[in-house]
Amino acid sequence: MGTTFKLVSVISALLIVGCAGSSVKRGLYEGIKVQRDLHATPSERADRGESPDYQSYERMRKERLPQ
Repeated sequence: MGTTFKLVSVISALLIVGCAGSSVKRGLYEGIKVQRDLHATPSERADRGESPDYQSYERMRKERLPQ
């Protein structure tokens, strides 16, 4: 009974993550961006400039990947 429950739980979690993959990636990107900005000093933020939004990041990433 315990093994079956674990297997069903893992399969359910994988389905949920698979369906929400884009949202999860976007959330992780935005969260990391905000955390990076919170830990930077004002002068570091001014020197670095603003990070691109997620759509711009995805577009740049796809352009740089070898075809």
